[in-house]
Amino acid sequence: MINPLMVLLGLAVAYIVIFGIAETLYGKYHISAEHTRKLVHLGSGLLALCFPILFVSYVPVMKLCGSFLALLLLSKQYGFLKSINAVKRKTRGAELFPITVFTCFVAQATEGDSSYYYLPLLILALADPIAAYFGKKWPLGAYVINGHKKTVTGSLAFFATSLFICLTFYHTNEVSFDSILVLAFLIATASTISEGLVKNGYDNISIPLSVLFILHLSKTAPLC
Repeated sequence: MINPLMVLLGLAVAYIVIFGIAETLYGKYHISAEHTRKLVHLGSGLLALCFPILFVSYVPVMKLCGSFLALLLLSKQYGFLKSINAVKRKTRGAELFPITVFTCFVAQATEGDSSYYYLPLLILALADPIAAYFGKKWPLGAYVINGHKKTVTGSLAFFATSLFICLTFYHTNEVSFDSILVLAFLIATASTISEGLVKNGYDNISIPLSVLFILHLSKTAPLC
């Protein structure tokens, strides 16, 4: 039987490695903090996907997320982890991420449905950086919403990625394709809107909450 403490230590080391790679890229190779921050965002999100497999109780997840929340708050207060904190814009995204992971873990444990964990985090980990890449690479259809500059290409990339994630996640489900398509469309739409409306990194909580809301709604009302 695997020792839970060893699992926690292993995950902690894995996260430290991700931070270490980002710090090396930022400090030694002078990679922009915007890019190293997105690397940490992607790596942390993908690593968090193994939590439901490794843990049944929310307690070790709370300890792990709480520890990294404390680390991130201290890093901002005392000026280390520059690969995350040295961005020019004001953002709370890094500190909100551990809270989001724990919230989604509790939601999937309470509902007994893995989609409450995997869909919010997959969309957050993949759709968000893909949208940022497309928005900066092809900045077409620029618009400002809630004081936040966005692009149509970025928003479309976010929507398409979210839709693809949902359809892929549910492709083996026995529910009718029409119902899956409606659910995927609603999740993609809600998460894209929530990503566009908020700023300063608060999309790290608004995106997952919008996905959880649609999933909850789908269980209380028929979609088609």
